[in-house]
Amino acid sequence: MERPTQYHEQITSFMKQVDDPTNPDMADVVGTLAAPITYEFRASSDEKVETLIRRINIVYHGTNILPAKFGGGSALGNGIKLQICDGDNNVVKVYPEDLAGWNTIKTNADFARLAGRDAEPVTGTGVAGAVYVRWTLSKGPGLFWLAPGFAVQALVQDDLSGTTPLTMNVQGTAINNQAGRVATD
Repeated sequence: MERPTQYHEQITSFMKQVDDPTNPDMADVVGTLAAPITYEFRASSDEKVETLIRRINIVYHGTNILPAKFGGGSALGNGIKLQICDGDNNVVKVYPEDLAGWNTIKTNADFARLAGRDAEPVTGTGVAGAVYVRWTLSKGPGLFWLAPGFAVQALVQDDLSGTTPLTMNVQGTAINNQAGRVATD
């Protein structure tokens, strides 16, 4: 009888700019609806490997951070769109789903709304500091299972000049269920 050999490899990776794979920082980029700047984490193209994304961590800084702002600046006009794409970059799913016209992240409150209890909305008169969002997918839309070559993408569709830093970090597991077979008695 044979049984499959299995391995799990933990993934912690910044989403990186597609046109500059060394750059994980979304600060100071200028995107538009017609020409968004795309950041992504792409799963292995190995047909034996599935990728499970459990969490996306988002960090950005600003001063006078309030719920209706993005960082410490004005709300974004077009927003940041999060999506899953296949190996040919065809959009499979957009997050958050279109709920009453809300399918892009334009404010600090949108990040809090996306993450639920893992990001508290900022209240009060505003403070200098940072926004830390831990979007645990099992508390919302469910875990992202990425087929080989699929990607989680963030499309920056606005001018983010003055937002420093702004990063998204993906955490999950690469699972190889068919790494080979081991003979057993």
